Amino acid sequence: MENTMLRKMKDDWEEFFFGNDNGEKELFESVTDMEANSQWIPGISSRDIRLEAIDGRPMFIQDEMRKYHLDDEDLVDETANLGTDLLIYTGVPTSSAAFRTHELVRNTAMDGIYAVAKLNGAALGRMTRSKYCECMNAAFEVARGTSLGLMRYGKLSGLQSGADGGYMIMPISKLMDISAESLSGRFGDIELRTGYNTHGLTYAVWLLPDAQNRLIEMYQDAIIRSGLDSQYPINFMPAALFQSSDTKSSCAILDPCFILPSGASLRFAEGVRIKHLRRSGRSEGIDLFAAEASNIFAKFEASVAAIAELSGIKIYNAENCLVGLCNKYGISKKYGDAAREEVSRISCGETYISAHDLYIAMSECIAEAERSNAKATVVNKIEESLMKIVQIRDFSEFDVGGLVSWSNSQAAA
Repeated sequence: MENTMLRKMKDDWEEFFFGNDNGEKELFESVTDMEANSQWIPGISSRDIRLEAIDGRPMFIQDEMRKYHLDDEDLVDETANLGTDLLIYTGVPTSSAAFRTHELVRNTAMDGIYAVAKLNGAALGRMTRSKYCECMNAAFEVARGTSLGLMRYGKLSGLQSGADGGYMIMPISKLMDISAESLSGRFGDIELRTGYNTHGLTYAVWLLPDAQNRLIEMYQDAIIRSGLDSQYPINFMPAALFQSSDTKSSCAILDPCFILPSGASLRFAEGVRIKHLRRSGRSEGIDLFAAEASNIFAKFEASVAAIAELSGIKIYNAENCLVGLCNKYGISKKYGDAAREEVSRISCGETYISAHDLYIAMSECIAEAERSNAKATVVNKIEESLMKIVQIRDFSEFDVGGLVSWSNSQAAA
């Protein structure tokens, strides 16, 4: 138990869960334990926030701990040498140790820190740590309003600005309960395919086997309506993808998707998207998420409409189109080349392929990342890039002749 707790205190903690008898139960337990070891700190005056760097050299660790009343040498050492190497002063008690004035900073809190300071840029990363803190603290001195902090497993793990009505706390465990109940109520038995939990992201994919026949029939009808054939047999498994984070100012998401034989999950339309923002006089937060999740079948209908549109679009220079899309949306050659080879296979001897088939082929980017044991955050980033690509209906910028090369940044990634 102690080893498990120590592991969860580190910035790079992550846990994976799979569709066995205990996978879903273990995922829910992981999220519940994470929330039990979390504490929200309201009312932090943004202009009182200050950052200080930790001297991580072994001979100074004990001095740093005494100076700032820190009590976990392993955590201090991990923060100084593998994490942010920063301490934060918030001006309010952030732990049971009321005398403590500073807390260690987790890497998941950095986006929020920059947002509160309204300061960011590549130059900050090139500064010495003392200059970096000096610059950030000058910005905090003129910051406005209050912020909401999140302490988790011994570190400040999130900082949310009070702007735009304020941050709405939506417990991830409750969002997952609502998702599972809405899916099973609408589609029958559901099965966890995979799950992931870390400080910055919680992710789950539920399969919908009882609804497969009906939803795949809708999928096939959409392709027939387009008037173009698909190179792929439509033998996919419908599913729903959930993700949320309470360390970022992002959305709680429940999206319809389809699982391909390669194992990749593809989304054709956005599903439920609820921001962590207060909305005066309107339904918000958990209640709004529950209302939207109860209408998840309509999100599958929107996916089918998107499939019909994509199936009717002709792509004449498929490999060039794929490379151009990867360059623009940040998918590296390391993962995109597998998709390029798949596009070459399905377009061989063909005058054109449909945008639908191009998108299916691009799922190889996800499959290749998973085969390469890429971090779940990398896979998630590719999925989000594909979600942007699937919304395109005019491919003229990418469907060009000649030779389109990988951009230098993507080729080197």
